[in-house]
Amino acid sequence: MSEQERLELKLKADLHQDILKLIKKKKFSPRQLEKLFDVPQPRVSELLRGKLSLLSVSKLLYYGHLLGAHADVRLRTPGRNHHETLLLQNQLLSHSLPSLHP
Repeated sequence: MSEQERLELKLKADLHQDILKLIKKKKFSPRQLEKLFDVPQPRVSELLRGKLSLLSVSKLLYYGHLLGAHADVRLRTPGRNHHETLLLQNQLLSHSLPSLHP
């Protein structure tokens, strides 16, 4: 897996986890998600089961938006107390979720 693919997968995984938290917090059923996202049941199942290879970053961002969240993607260079590599930080923010800012 290339570095680019690894970073994209990390971003997808972070978005996915935040989306699942929103779904759980707002107590959406799969049927409600079908209607909210305007997708058939198999697409909702793929999302809930974490089939990230079938989901694009843009689709995950859109789902987050439909759930009432705002996405904030930041790049930062390493500091004195950070890893030696460039960090890609994804945060899915909502009034219902605490801020994930460091």
